[in-house]
Amino acid sequence: MGRNFYAVNKRPTLDEPIHIGKASAGWKFLFQGYNGINNELVIQNIEDWKEFLSREDMVILDEYERKYDYDEFFAFVEEKQLEHHPDDFKYAVNRNGYRFTYSNFS
Repeated sequence: MGRNFYAVNKRPTLDEPIHIGKASAGWKFLFQGYNGINNELVIQNIEDWKEFLSREDMVILDEYERKYDYDEFFAFVEEKQLEHHPDDFKYAVNRNGYRFTYSNFS
């Protein structure tokens, strides 16, 4: 069972969200990467996500519409970094120890 996280523009609703990634039990957080091909968004690593989510117009919500502030969300991500699954990077790209995928998932 996992929990998805989204960035939305200033209003706390899941209308037109940007998928940040997913937290699943026993796994490092899985970030959604964006390469700018099908949209204008380019996010390739954790630093890109930190810069994007630090914008004043971004709100972080989980799929249950619980709001997270920036520090709370990244503290949660860092807790998930302590998880270890033998297949952490089998199905994901390793970006400086953080899991990324460029395929659509939920």
